[in-house]
Amino acid sequence: MAGKREAGGEIYGRLGRNLRVARLRAGLTQAEVADRAGLSIPFVSFLESARKKGSVDTYDRLARAVGLPVAELFREDHPKPGRPAPSPFDGLSAPERRAVVQLLRSL
Repeated sequence: MAGKREAGGEIYGRLGRNLRVARLRAGLTQAEVADRAGLSIPFVSFLESARKKGSVDTYDRLARAVGLPVAELFREDHPKPGRPAPSPFDGLSAPERRAVVQLLRSL
């Protein structure tokens, strides 16, 4: 029985790590991801650290918030988080980023 618990823990650990990597690559804060996904900031933090488990719907909403298909969060080969690549959005506030995203979506 312990093996099953460990395997499940590994999956949620992977989901959390991959979510964090994706969030950093997108240049987003936990607050921005939480806002986009309709979740609380502490819950996003708990999911990234695998201290809590989310539903499939929750992980789907988070994946969309960082611009990925949900399947990408399950990948085993994501590199460890590092400094995200420079973004054309660097220096913009969260409201300015949202305005740019809305503008691009309207095109």
